Amino acid sequence: VIAISMIAIVPPLVAEVPTLLHSLPLSQLPNQLNAFQFTVPQLSEIFNQVRVSFDAVYGILSSTFGGIIAFLTIMVMTLYMLLDREHLHKKMLWFSKDEKHVEYVKEFIDKVEVQLGGWVRSQLFLMLTIGVMSYVGLALLSIPYALPLALSAGLLEILPSIGPAIAALPAILIAYTTSGPAAAGFVTLFYILIHQLENHIIVPNLMRHSLNVSPLITIVTILTGIKVGGLMGAFLSVPFYIVLRSAYTLWVKMRLDSSVIE
Repeated sequence: VIAISMIAIVPPLVAEVPTLLHSLPLSQLPNQLNAFQFTVPQLSEIFNQVRVSFDAVYGILSSTFGGIIAFLTIMVMTLYMLLDREHLHKKMLWFSKDEKHVEYVKEFIDKVEVQLGGWVRSQLFLMLTIGVMSYVGLALLSIPYALPLALSAGLLEILPSIGPAIAALPAILIAYTTSGPAAAGFVTLFYILIHQLENHIIVPNLMRHSLNVSPLITIVTILTGIKVGGLMGAFLSVPFYIVLRSAYTLWVKMRLDSSVIE
């Protein structure tokens, strides 16, 4: 499937991306800058804005490199956990010598692994669905460069809430510059429709079928994640709920087993 997808996507993508970059009015930027005339107060204001912008860019770069280091650290930790996957539950022996506790931990890890795997597959399926829907819609609207725009829309689904908005901006801009305000308006409505379908139909039902999480709980969980942790909270809200649900189920089972023994 991956090979066929690459064969179908890469050749037209390679053909369209350079054309898309060439169509952007970047070559006219130096001439437009030379046409501006500035006074001393205006230059002072520009320098202040540049300084503020530099501070903002520095903060973004710092957070970006910090995120890259954190990502690499998590990948290394994941590698060691995978290498030791079959023996993870035995670490419970550090805290309890009861073999039943070890079995409980093994059951918990297995259940969480299966459900988080389902969540990852759901995210990939969501990215594929949004990418295909975007391509079909942009192609029907006769918007140029539909393939790279749809690919970016699918990849940006990894960012909850803000991803679709970021993906919509270049599509709207290209529609406006190539086909006029009416086409830009149709593209805007199209992306709003996709966003609403994603939030209220696709994601909740996808979580229900793959993770046995009801649509209402999915919506409430994502909204809570946005409120508590922003984008990262929204992204991790469903996995966090899955882990909590598995832990609570295991705790109830342990209580029932102990009461039966007594």
